[in-house]
This record gives sequence, C-alpha cells and structure tokens, in this order.
Amino acid sequence: MIRLTVLRRARWRCQACGRSAALEVHHVIKRAQGGSDFDLDRLVALCPPCHAQTDAPYARGRLVITARGQGRFTCEVMQGADKWVIRSAGSTASTAPAG
Repeated sequence: MIRLTVLRRARWRCQACGRSAALEVHHVIKRAQGGSDFDLDRLVALCPPCHAQTDAPYARGRLVITARGQGRFTCEVMQGADKWVIRSAGSTASTAPAG
C-alpha cells in the first residue's frame, strides 16, 4: 500500500531523472539509520540505475537525495574523493499535488 502511494505520488516516474521505467522505492534515510517504511516524506520513487547510484562511491558520483517535505526532494550528484566534496550537479524533483 505504501509503495503504491509513493509511486502514484511520483506519477509513475523516477523522481531523480524522470524516466518512466520499472520503479523502486528508496528510503532517503536508511532503515538501519532510523528511517521508516511509513514516512512518505522520506520515501522516493527511483528507477534502478538512479537507485543504484544512491550507494555509488563518491569518486564515481553518488546520487544524494534530500527530503524537502510534502513529497518534494532535491537530487544532487556529489562527486569527488570523499563525501565532503561539493555537489557537481543538481535538480529538484517535486511531484506533490499542486495547491
């Protein structure tokens, strides 16, 4: 039920790149770090390539997603020798209903 809600909110598109492909639900805050399966503001729809990039080494370019609340997220690729290197590209994904 939660997964379907996240995918509908995303209008069946990856919230990082916009692809309409097979989608997965990503925890913005990993469960092991206190993330919840039920907090819709911390769950984002991603295509498999974007989802894989959320765990990529920073040297290769890691997709970092920041929850902005109400179904809005900022997606940035951070690249460099370690996680403290400043972002190299960014976009804002908003699939929250207008209003």
